Amino acid sequence: MEKQGRFMDKSALTANSSRLHVELFKVNVAKLWKYWRNARFTRTFWCLYWNDRPGAGLIMDGTSFPLTDENLYLLPPNPQYGTYCESEEVSQFFCQFYLPGFYTPEKLIPIPLSSPLKELLDIALKAWQSMEDGYFFPALSLIAMAIHSSRATNRLLPVNDPQMEQVRREMVRCLGSALNMPNLAQRFHLTEKALNARFQAVFGCTPYHYLSLLRYERAALMLRSSQDTIEDIGENVGYPDRNYFTRWFTRHAGMPPATYRRRYQSSADALPSP
Repeated sequence: MEKQGRFMDKSALTANSSRLHVELFKVNVAKLWKYWRNARFTRTFWCLYWNDRPGAGLIMDGTSFPLTDENLYLLPPNPQYGTYCESEEVSQFFCQFYLPGFYTPEKLIPIPLSSPLKELLDIALKAWQSMEDGYFFPALSLIAMAIHSSRATNRLLPVNDPQMEQVRREMVRCLGSALNMPNLAQRFHLTEKALNARFQAVFGCTPYHYLSLLRYERAALMLRSSQDTIEDIGENVGYPDRNYFTRWFTRHAGMPPATYRRRYQSSADALPSP
């Protein structure tokens, strides 16, 4: 395993095999409080959740899905969802990770907390709390065991359009450049209309929307985890003009990048970014 880039947020480490590539983007514990409610949003990464008590959950398609301490929950990328909390306080342990080349048609996958999973969860929590060397390995083990344990219901499948997976990887590679959709389509010998249709069929959103999410996730990670200037961060995600970057980031986060940085770097109990 090796660090990806110059910034870390309990995050961004990679495990590879000949068939599997897992990128651990973030591991954290969030404190949710009564009346907490978040607007609907999307992610480009997978999430593994565990709440230490009932009272909080997700909202998808107008339906509430409570998350309890009896299950882990696997949430695939790109569903439209929100979060809520009705208890005085709930601690939520979560792992955010990329699983390139795979998808599932499921929206939310409950995974009963068996004894082996409970043991791994305890180890991952203790490692995160102590920030001991290699704290991320238990999180990766927990993710792998959760996916394996849910194999009867998760319907984890290889992406059925390898060319669109190549498009997605090209987006990740070119986050810091002025990548536009017509040029991207041309690189893959497609019309922009064909690219939009095929990409949305595989990943659930348009290439433009997906690219914007990738850029936002990287910018938010760098603001939380690095001391890079806002100008440098904007340039790193393809927006070298600070004023434009600030307006763009504010539309995603609901606050300017400088405010976001102060909020998340000053609070150990900061919630996951919207």
